[in-house]
Amino acid sequence: MLILLLILTGLVYGLGFKEALEKLEELNPEIKALNRMLESYKGREISARAYPNPELRFESGFFSSTEDFKPIGRFIYTLEISQKLPLWDVRSKRIKLSVLEKETFSHEIQLRKNFIISELYTSFYEALFKKELLKIEEENLKISKEIKDFVEKAYIMGERTQLELLRARRALSQAKIKLNLLKNEYEISLKKLSSFIKEEVEDVEGNLFKIPKITSLNPEDSPKIKALLSKVRVFEKKIELEKALSKPQPSVGILMEDSDKGYYGFRVSVSFEIPLMYRRQGEILQNLELKKATEYSLEAEKLKLKAILESTLSRINVLRKNIEDLEKNLIPSAQKELQLGIKSYRLNVISLLELSDIKRRYFDLLKERAKLYFELHKAYAQLIKIGGLR
Repeated sequence: MLILLLILTGLVYGLGFKEALEKLEELNPEIKALNRMLESYKGREISARAYPNPELRFESGFFSSTEDFKPIGRFIYTLEISQKLPLWDVRSKRIKLSVLEKETFSHEIQLRKNFIISELYTSFYEALFKKELLKIEEENLKISKEIKDFVEKAYIMGERTQLELLRARRALSQAKIKLNLLKNEYEISLKKLSSFIKEEVEDVEGNLFKIPKITSLNPEDSPKIKALLSKVRVFEKKIELEKALSKPQPSVGILMEDSDKGYYGFRVSVSFEIPLMYRRQGEILQNLELKKATEYSLEAEKLKLKAILESTLSRINVLRKNIEDLEKNLIPSAQKELQLGIKSYRLNVISLLELSDIKRRYFDLLKERAKLYFELHKAYAQLIKIGGLR
């Protein structure tokens, strides 16, 4: 009995959005790839913190006569170890640059994650929307069957015409066709949802008519804006680094050589890379222009986000007003009209065509309400793209 209960529980189990979100973080290949890409920036930071490798130079040779090119005296050996000195704060500038580059990329990754979560949210509530339409169509099928059964009995008793019977049967057949089509649409929406979490979803559970709390969103909080701000600072640090690299880069070394008198000599060497012919003006100019371009992109993105936010919030307000009108006035009125219409038809006060029209209006309003709520969820998904899930 317990096993049977568990099987039945498994059959009615549906995926909730919270669970879908957890599975997305855990199983989605793109999310995993983004996390790995962010981890790769640890390698950049290690590279930035590293000191330049020392250089080892070895020389060997001999003196010879100009006649027979034979060695004269003993061979000469020279060994030198030199080390570049990262002066002018070059190393710390590279470290700060790598940290800023990681920060910029983390904002870009969050932006991409927001987009994926937004798509998941839309797909989940699209499936929930299709499921709600299925419930509406099932109710329509139930009422159509009740009407058909009543007409059949009334026809047998001679109280209804054969034409009415045919119309009632046709309405029932059409309701069955619509229901089958919606079942297929629901299955397709579940397959789309499955692609996000890499698991087959057989059903979804949730409340289509519950909208998350929509709070005001500052464009400055958007990962896109944060990424561009960080990118501006990245180019500033690159310019500082290039200016430091344009200064003389020194190296020190210790040189040991074999003397022809039978002893060894030690010397200390200092060398400089002299920025005489070129002082990295090209790199500095390039980063200056890229910094300006990023600042313009930042300004454009702020204007774009502001427009999107205003239009999205305006749409949300309009959708809410329409839903309120439907729920407070139109649907209750249509429901009463349908109940009255069924009673009136049973009493032969109205025709089947009039009842069919009343029934159609009622179910159209139910579908319209479900559609408006789905549109509200899509508008909320747009806010997720901008500022993340709240």
